[in-house]
Amino acid sequence: MPPAKQFIPILLFLGAIAALALGCGIGSDTAYQEPLSKMRITGTRTAGQKMRLELDYRQTYDVDVDVECDLKQSGEVVEQIGNGTVPANAGGRPDATPAVGSLAFSFRVENAGSYVVVCFTPADAENELTTSLNVSAK
Repeated sequence: MPPAKQFIPILLFLGAIAALALGCGIGSDTAYQEPLSKMRITGTRTAGQKMRLELDYRQTYDVDVDVECDLKQSGEVVEQIGNGTVPANAGGRPDATPAVGSLAFSFRVENAGSYVVVCFTPADAENELTTSLNVSAK
């Protein structure tokens, strides 16, 4: 077989693998969309004062998703700010119109310092949102 014709079976095989990958959604724009979309903290960022954490979500799947939000300092959890559940989207599937909403938690930070707020889904810890939080003295 001439050298150029030796590569034809390999190219056909690679083309079939690429078509299979696209058919399974690998590399497509309809891949799973994580539900956590935006985080904001309101209130006075002073030690002992009430603050509010608002967490927006965009849910496309038909399963409830547990969410936990923690206050961390130097990588260690200082306290849990709150936990909740993103409700299932009744018509859920990867390409569904997302059900949107938000979760909100009130909290106080008792000591001045630099912190990080981390919200994540325990079932998939890579699905997280983080923001810095600097708290001043009273």
